[in-house]
Order: sequence, then structure tokens, then C-alpha cells
Amino acid sequence: MPAGSGPAKSGPRFAVSELAIGLAVLALAGVVAYDALRLPAASLYGVGPAAAPMIVAAGLAVLGLATLVAAWRTDPGDTPSVDAGPVLAILGGLAVLIALVALGGGFVPGFTVLFAATAWAFGNRKVHWDVAIGAALSLVIYLGFTKLLALTLPQGPLERLF
Repeated sequence: MPAGSGPAKSGPRFAVSELAIGLAVLALAGVVAYDALRLPAASLYGVGPAAAPMIVAAGLAVLGLATLVAAWRTDPGDTPSVDAGPVLAILGGLAVLIALVALGGGFVPGFTVLFAATAWAFGNRKVHWDVAIGAALSLVIYLGFTKLLALTLPQGPLERLF
């Protein structure tokens, strides 16, 4: 039997990028849980300020474990290629949102642009409908946070009308 004619050694049977993402999400879950456990437990009813962060940490842990399981089941050669167009559309919408909030444009216009960009990235080409739905949704979110929950969101000229 000639040298090198034996069974071929196969590389790792898991997707390295998914494995790294799963471990990173698990680490993030650990950090959130650690911070939640350091909060004072000052509540008579058993639900204190650490309840919501612990729920988030548990959710992150489940997602991290699911990603690790998917990494072990994935053949590294089956990884699909990424189309940069939709990713750039979402990142562009996010950049516009950040710029509008930072420059005083407000939450509603920024979120509207982000919503329309995300819808376009998912394949919807009816931009006028996406802008209308994004504006309505962002206005409902803005009014819900500011009027019902008494929380502040970035104000621009449109938000000052309410």
C-alpha cells in the first residue's frame, strides 16, 4: 500500500464560525447573569431588578447552546455564500437612524428609514408602503414609550408635535 493512500483525514466536522458565535453568545449570557446576580434583591414579592436580566441571560444561553448544536451538525462545506446587498442595506438604515438621532432628526424618521431598509433587504420592493408602515409603527412605538411608559426617546421636529 503506497504512502498516503490510506483513508483521507477529514477536517473538523463542525462549522468554526458558528461555533465561535455560539461560544460568544454563551459568554454574553454569563456576563448578563453575573451582572444580574450582583443587583440588590430588594423586593417583597420575589421579583426584583434582577428578574428581567436573568430572563435575558437564560434566553441568550438557550440561543448559544442552539447555535453550538447547529455548529456541530453543520458540514463546513454547506455554508451558503452571503449576499452583501441586503446586509449593506440594513447597515445603511442603521447608520441613518444613528445619524438622525445624533443630529436631532428624531426617533420616528430614523426608525422609519431603518424599517424601510430592512424590508428592502428582505426582498420587498414596495418602498412607499414600507415607509408608511415604518412611520406608523415608529409613531406607535414612540407614543407608547413616551406617553404610556413615561420613558424618553430622542425627539426631533416631528416628535415635538406630540
